[in-house]
Amino acid sequence: MITSANFVTYPGEKRLQALEFAVASIRQQVDIVRICWNNYTSIPPGFDFALNKIPIEDLTDNGKFYFVPFANEDMYLTCDDDILYPEDYVATMLRSLESHPIVTFHGRELVPHGRHSYYRGGHLCYSYLNYTPLDKKVHVGGTGVMGINLNKYRPNISHSPFKCMSDLVLSLDAAQNNIPIICAAHPDKWLHSIRTGQETIANKFRKEESQQIAIMNEIFNIFDL
Repeated sequence: MITSANFVTYPGEKRLQALEFAVASIRQQVDIVRICWNNYTSIPPGFDFALNKIPIEDLTDNGKFYFVPFANEDMYLTCDDDILYPEDYVATMLRSLESHPIVTFHGRELVPHGRHSYYRGGHLCYSYLNYTPLDKKVHVGGTGVMGINLNKYRPNISHSPFKCMSDLVLSLDAAQNNIPIICAAHPDKWLHSIRTGQETIANKFRKEESQQIAIMNEIFNIFDL
């Protein structure tokens, strides 16, 4: 069984350092490491071991899925450049992927009364940072801690017109293809975030989330919520 870890990143001194830590935490657990370098003109030194790509356009976080069309492995893991992965991360992920096409350790279960807001709609969130005691089927999966069994599902979303919202873009595509997303059980403080000093995608869009709401409502309609 061949596995890969697929990252996307952006310029920034602290972000590059975070990427180094994130990649180092998972590198020895997978067969292939790939990195999509948004808005870079050259690959920084020290990443020769990875399969690197500087895209023509800024793919934002959809770049985690840039390599899907060219991937020949079985298990395709999408990773964030600001997360530290534990030493048993991939082994834990693979056990779940034996039974499910998409597994994540961060997800949202949408609630019917939450159509007015993705971030403030009262949806049930299962965080990668916190204890989740049981596997849960979720409507939206976090792509920074996600694994996809390419033998069962092969998304093509890297060039989506919707930017900086890969969780929703991937989840809508999965829903349209009747592919379930499982948020797998995991311990508290098993995964860790790395501070980069840069604004998170969630914080960026909390005040203006019209596009997120539109995609979320498409997911609502598919599941008849």
